[in-house]
Amino acid sequence: NIYVVPGSDAEAVVKKRFPAKSPRYVAGIRPANLQSFLLGLRLVFQRGAARGLRATYHFDFSGQQPGRATVVIDQGMLTVQDGLHGVADLVVRGQGAAWVAFLRKELSLFRALVTGKLRLRGKLSLLPAFGRCFPS
Repeated sequence: NIYVVPGSDAEAVVKKRFPAKSPRYVAGIRPANLQSFLLGLRLVFQRGAARGLRATYHFDFSGQQPGRATVVIDQGMLTVQDGLHGVADLVVRGQGAAWVAFLRKELSLFRALVTGKLRLRGKLSLLPAFGRCFPS
């Protein structure tokens, strides 16, 4: 058995290079706070899913878990910076705890948006594209 996250580059490699092995599926990283989310981005980034994607994301959070970060995905390369830099294609603002709850699948995006805990500005189609680069 080889343990992989569903939808990851590792899953594709196992199926292609090791057809006799059985992939066993495990959950991806579920961040406990914003700092672990930002650190985990580098660990779970999937270059294959990011091919063809060019986008800049600004994350601007307040509340109990404040933080600001810029994430740039450019043709399979990832850059994560503290603070807001450049012009964003998609801005995610709101309560940091709500974003973490969304990532942990404890809060739906719809509920977070309707209650005002999270707000999105920019190209909304870039949010699912972001999610494909970081399977969980």
